[in-house]
Amino acid sequence: MRCRSASTGLPIWSAVSEPEGSVSVGRPLWRIGEVVGALAEEFPDLTVSKVRYLQSRGLITPVRTPGGTRVYSRAHVDTLRFILRSQRDDFLPLAIIAERINASVGQALPTVTGPMLLSAPDRRPLSKAELAEGSGLGIEVINECIEQGLIRGLDAGALTVCQAVAALMGYGLDPRHLRAVRLAVDREVALMEAVAATPKGGMGAEHGLDERDAITAAILRLHVALLVHSPPA
Repeated sequence: MRCRSASTGLPIWSAVSEPEGSVSVGRPLWRIGEVVGALAEEFPDLTVSKVRYLQSRGLITPVRTPGGTRVYSRAHVDTLRFILRSQRDDFLPLAIIAERINASVGQALPTVTGPMLLSAPDRRPLSKAELAEGSGLGIEVINECIEQGLIRGLDAGALTVCQAVAALMGYGLDPRHLRAVRLAVDREVALMEAVAATPKGGMGAEHGLDERDAITAAILRLHVALLVHSPPA
């Protein structure tokens, strides 16, 4: 066993016993505070409590040393970074993130693409049967999504909608309830188009975004912030 300075963020353990699910002996490991420090530049709001919460949800399983100390490998740090990026950039719930992690066992974690609205719409045609297969929804639910205006074309973009609907149905919502989201999005699109029609040279150029994409990103952040921080009624 070998120690290094806790203030450096460098490995503190070079060898530990290997309980089930641990990393190989000899890999560098970190204590929880050092993990937070290693990710602080990209995630300044990350706390020890947040990491422990993700542990309690089963997304990260640290290794225990012979003395009982929980330590984390580079793989744990990479997984934590993937979780945080998925929450921040793709706005995914932890249940979906956990599914992606479990599906990647023995493989590289999938790439976090960032907000879908900032990429070109995928218009590859798909049938209702393909939407059902890709989302787990029944054809009757897909028909209801069309009736409620959630789906406005049978393409790959509709598959993303169907997958989101499937996740929300797990919380007791159905397409009828989600029509309000469709109406809100339509109003947001109208607002974006109105603002984008009169370019003002905002902050988008700093990040390589055109005016519409910059407005979209800003509204998306506002939308999420309002959802997260709205006080209970």
